[in-house]
Amino acid sequence: MKGRSILEQAFLRHFGLEPSQCFLSPLQLNLMGEVCALSPGLMLCCAEDRYTGIAVGSRGDNHIRIEVCDSRGAPLSSYPVDVQRLMEGLVAALQHRGYRLGGLHLLCTLPESTRPIQSMDAAVMALAYGLNTYLDLGLSSSGLVKLCHQAYPPGWGEVDGGGQLAPLVATEAHLSLVDYSKLGWQGIPLPGELALLRVDLEGNGEQFAAQRKQKRQQAREVANFFSLSNLRDLTMEQLNNARGLLTDELFRCARHLLSEQQRALNLADALVEGRLHEIGPLMQSAHLSLKREFGIESRSADLMVASLANLVKEEGGARLLSSGEVIALIPKARKTSIVEQVTQEYAQRFGVYATFFNINAVSGAHSVR
Repeated sequence: MKGRSILEQAFLRHFGLEPSQCFLSPLQLNLMGEVCALSPGLMLCCAEDRYTGIAVGSRGDNHIRIEVCDSRGAPLSSYPVDVQRLMEGLVAALQHRGYRLGGLHLLCTLPESTRPIQSMDAAVMALAYGLNTYLDLGLSSSGLVKLCHQAYPPGWGEVDGGGQLAPLVATEAHLSLVDYSKLGWQGIPLPGELALLRVDLEGNGEQFAAQRKQKRQQAREVANFFSLSNLRDLTMEQLNNARGLLTDELFRCARHLLSEQQRALNLADALVEGRLHEIGPLMQSAHLSLKREFGIESRSADLMVASLANLVKEEGGARLLSSGEVIALIPKARKTSIVEQVTQEYAQRFGVYATFFNINAVSGAHSVR
């Protein structure tokens, strides 16, 4: 099998034939406004260089067989059932719309070091792109996002999958400012002097997922209170006027979501206009708002964010995401020394090492065969 990609090799092993076409779809990394996926709004994000792979081949009948593998092409031992169920849901959504899919072999490879909800979301979006291209379905990027929403069964719980637009529309070395209420976007150049880092901390991912699920429900309650389809249409003035009518927890949840949208705009403006000294205060504001208003916090993340902010000064910033990861923009020229110093401080305090990942902002989904 020399010369074949891992995706092609896995397809051949599972189905006994070569795939007709293969696709790679990058993961979405959120910087600001990421919790607005809980109630459609503005988000500043990028496509990062970790990929979900999709390989497609035709069958001689009308059956569709789906296999899910890890990044090395081996069958998954954890959470493949949920991924496969969502992929089957996407196929069913297309068939319900009247598309003639015929018989298909479908194989998905998931990237390493991803949380279950992130892998599921990425797999659904990658499959949507792959089938749209392979079968020439004619769906636009916004149409694919809407299709992905339909892949999730009713009452599924946390659903961020429909919000993954960056893997479709991103361009290299750019962030994407996405309006999820209108499914529109704008590319935001990432300054060449900045390095984008993602930091994985030792923590309870399930706890963060449970908190996000709770906040999704709270956001829905606030939207219902104002008779709105989502919080994107709520103004801060309207929220403040209703403060005495909402519980304190609901009020602070909504205030965080609204302020996050404004911070996403402000950070995009700062990057476009070269006002890099504004990055730190904006990311610190997001970090504190997530903790004090939204109720999602981590002692280890507080130390990581504070250490990074102390070293980058006015040349960048860092914050915790509601997924439990820390995201940072730091000066590229001092990246190595900053990472080494922060890693040492973190290990001395908690007895474990944080894992830093250098993020390359890449272009969106594409065909590789």
